[in-house]
Amino acid sequence: MFLVGGLWGCVTDEVVVSVAEVEVEPVPVAGIDPPIDTPDPSRWVAGGLPVFVPEPMDTVPLLGGTMEAAADLGGVIAADPDGDRLIWWSPDTTAVERSVGEGSRPFRIEVADDTAWVTLRGTGEVAEVSLPDLEVRWRTPVCPEPRGLDRAEDGTLWVACAGGDLVVLDPSGSVDRHAVVAPDLRDVVVADGVVYLSRFRFGEVVLLDPETARVVDVAPLTVLGGVVWRMRPDPAGGGVFVAFHKPSGVTVTPSTGVSYYGTSDPCAERHQPSLARVTADGEVAWRTSFAGVVLGVDLAVDGDRILVVDAGAKFGRASLIATDTSGRDGDDGCKDPDDVVIDDLGLVSSVVVLDGEPIVQSYVPDALFSVLPSVEAHWGGQLPLVDQDPRVIFHRDASLGVACASCHPEGQDDGQVWRFGEGVSGTATAGRRRTLPLGGHLLDRAPYHWMGELEGPADLARSTYTLGMGGMMLPDVTSSALFTWLDGVRPVRASGEEPAGDGEALFGELGCTDCHAGPMLTDNDEHRVREDDPPFKTPSLVGLGLRTSFMHDGCAATLEDRFLGPDSCTGGALHGDVSNLSADELDTLIGWLRTR
Repeated sequence: MFLVGGLWGCVTDEVVVSVAEVEVEPVPVAGIDPPIDTPDPSRWVAGGLPVFVPEPMDTVPLLGGTMEAAADLGGVIAADPDGDRLIWWSPDTTAVERSVGEGSRPFRIEVADDTAWVTLRGTGEVAEVSLPDLEVRWRTPVCPEPRGLDRAEDGTLWVACAGGDLVVLDPSGSVDRHAVVAPDLRDVVVADGVVYLSRFRFGEVVLLDPETARVVDVAPLTVLGGVVWRMRPDPAGGGVFVAFHKPSGVTVTPSTGVSYYGTSDPCAERHQPSLARVTADGEVAWRTSFAGVVLGVDLAVDGDRILVVDAGAKFGRASLIATDTSGRDGDDGCKDPDDVVIDDLGLVSSVVVLDGEPIVQSYVPDALFSVLPSVEAHWGGQLPLVDQDPRVIFHRDASLGVACASCHPEGQDDGQVWRFGEGVSGTATAGRRRTLPLGGHLLDRAPYHWMGELEGPADLARSTYTLGMGGMMLPDVTSSALFTWLDGVRPVRASGEEPAGDGEALFGELGCTDCHAGPMLTDNDEHRVREDDPPFKTPSLVGLGLRTSFMHDGCAATLEDRFLGPDSCTGGALHGDVSNLSADELDTLIGWLRTR
């Protein structure tokens, strides 16, 4: 890489190219206005929901935030979703690890006294675990994919699920009640007389009344949405701190098609890692963005500072940074971190504070590190990590402040609709394009991109990683390893509970299966679905219920809009004629699609 006339460029196939960016009017994403496209629940419902166990696949991307401190016992408990195990470490003991079952994918952890609770994303359960021996006392099925977890003062456990369910367990582990709130829930915090719920790809925090489960407020973190990686309570000022990625809102306009996803301006990254504090009144009282940080996937509150891990840091760059929050209000804009706590520490995924000392968990290698007074591995692998590991390639900064995981968090999609300008060499991208999800048998879904113009993995790697992101030219063996790893990422489904009626039969009767066929609901072919558009590749519909917008250009904010919107967006009869369906039949069809 080199700098030409103030613009970043690189040499590819002996052609010198450069990048230019043009500011445009922001493109709002679904879920902001109106903030939630599903109705508020009228009341809590007693009991649990049918649990759907997702299709087993063998790859788990970096998830972030899989560790908690057990202050009373002077140790930490970490989850390893990739290895389906838990790890316990304290300064006075040898590290202990224990499997929680193949495909369990342990994730968020809560700790009180000598007990920990863990969400198991792969099996749809919450487990209670004794400390420090990591014996599982009970496991309770709660929902298709439990993510967030918090323990209220009365001992109840509050579980936020990917499909939008909020489930409450009593202290014995029995399901007490549940409500359906909004799709793509991530974290839950019960404090200040309200329930805070973050939405992973909608860039917002939802506030509920804990007594009625009604939504009382929604706090959009930006006007463009964004990826909300982590939410934790603010013990001093009330409310919650949120680590999220703020989209840049610029047109992706390469002059000749190179490095258009990255930027030489560290405060204008496509996904700018940021922090915010949301109050019990639903106000975003404080917000700041960090220059030069790529994947801010976890945070820990340490007095008047917040520690943020950067999973995308390249060698020699900060893996753990800190910022001061003593004012706890205002807008700091974009700034350098107040403090670099440690750098060059692998793919960092989590951070906690134990007795005033930051403890960091890395994803590659799988290890726990003390940060102060010295970097010391307490468990697992040692540095240096393997630079050609496909997990490293996917998560680390390619060159200009962007990683594959920036737009494909957890191997899925960021929910964004991007504007592409003319001049993208070798790929038909001009116009508005919704980010495509990667999860779900990627190797069986060639050709790639919106118009199927990229034949195979090597073509896609060259177009996106090398040309688009300014990364190194990947050897065929490396791109093959990367896509083999990505092939094992499973899609995230909204729900396993089938709605009333036979939506699948309606889907077939309308001819939808002519294009949306097979296990991934795509024929991998290109079709014209709007009169004035060229043919587009049939997208997979798996995970449809968690998407933030629909159609290749995101013109439909909800599934209802996809069918009831103007023909200029939906395609009308050319894209499935639903004019003869009754309102009830259309509801049945849409309800079935939400569960895919």
